[in-house]
Amino acid sequence: MAMFAGLGVALAASVWWPVLRSGALAVASASIGFHAINHWVDINQDHPGTSAGVVGALSQTALAILCVVLLRAELTRAHRVATPDRR
Repeated sequence: MAMFAGLGVALAASVWWPVLRSGALAVASASIGFHAINHWVDINQDHPGTSAGVVGALSQTALAILCVVLLRAELTRAHRVATPDRR
């Protein structure tokens, strides 16, 4: 839980300080991605006989994909800002 609190603080700070945005999104993508993999590996151990393991794995995977999409968008934006159009 503390890991996600730290990520939340970093992501919230990156709203006001754009220089933090790429790093915060990269760390969030990696840590949530690894967390999703952990859920898939342990899918049958989370409340056996229920779909809780599948729900946890799917939600973590969706969040990891969202973080990667946001990271890619931020890197594209940062690249466009850093390299002005030379027409």
